[in-house]
Amino acid sequence: MEIKQINIKIIETNNGQIEGLPKNPRFIRDERFEALRKSIQDAPEMLQLRELIVIPFGGKYVVIAGNMRLRVCKDLGYKELPCKVLSENTSVEKLKEYTIKDNVPFGQDDMDALFNEWDVDELKGYGMELDGLEMNADDETYTTKINIPKYEPKGENVAICEMFNDTKEKELKDVVRAKCGNSELRNFLLKACDRFCVFDFRNIAEYYSQADDETKKLFEMLGLVIVDYEQAISNGFVELNKDMMELQRQEYDE
Repeated sequence: MEIKQINIKIIETNNGQIEGLPKNPRFIRDERFEALRKSIQDAPEMLQLRELIVIPFGGKYVVIAGNMRLRVCKDLGYKELPCKVLSENTSVEKLKEYTIKDNVPFGQDDMDALFNEWDVDELKGYGMELDGLEMNADDETYTTKINIPKYEPKGENVAICEMFNDTKEKELKDVVRAKCGNSELRNFLLKACDRFCVFDFRNIAEYYSQADDETKKLFEMLGLVIVDYEQAISNGFVELNKDMMELQRQEYDE
């Protein structure tokens, strides 16, 4: 397998442009994006140790493994990236396998060892998710921290297809259509499949920030972007508990 430095302008994320290969199912939230960004900034040599895996396509290279790293590196202003280049003759079946296996964590972490033998702040600095648990400095117990995500647009151009991933939704709908003969029940199950469409709210925020006023109103009406908590609550998209309401009040008071 050839390894070479490739100009980032001709490297594309997998958006389903290769026939038979669904777009990459991985998406990244704003806080995870920032964690990965910091990880690459702190240890850029890791890009050489774990190259992107790409395949030539249409005069460019499509990422099979490393789509999130590509996004972050574009944000950081990288001009080129180290890549392992697959053969153009690699089968779609193999490309699918590489895509999913790269995204699957096979092992599990020993949480006791992590919290008792590793520095929690260092782990977070490395970009590791700790399942919402943080050490309470007073009694050394773990508490769930309430986090209201905020997305700060960076002026990126986002395609509509990058705001959602409906791969699983489509797969389930195909199964329902093939196996359910009751039309009324089938319609109900097809609506239930909609729940498996995954939205990338960071990209939605980017698109929203550059949209016209009418489009922005539609995004707000559908709860894709929340700019007014009271309006969101009245529309039924957000239900604030007492702790979250207190956090909101403190934020407005600051």
